[in-house]
Amino acid sequence: MSTSYGNFRISDAERSEAIATLSRALGEGRLTMDEFDSRCEAVARAQFLSDLTPLFDDLPTTAAPAAVPALLTPSEPLSPVLSL
Repeated sequence: MSTSYGNFRISDAERSEAIATLSRALGEGRLTMDEFDSRCEAVARAQFLSDLTPLFDDLPTTAAPAAVPALLTPSEPLSPVLSL
């Protein structure tokens, strides 16, 4: 029986990665503290990888954790930042 990638149960490591990604988004000012708290609670309740997808729909794909397959789209390579 085949199962699509999004139907696998989420691991503790994937939960940790999702929360770390939300923390970065909070630090970048992309989320309010209330949004961050709400999304972290949703990560804790998530049972399947596909449960994470809506939590990152309004964040840049570079902010999405690798565990969110729907958000893994090819992107332009980042140009290096030059320091003076």
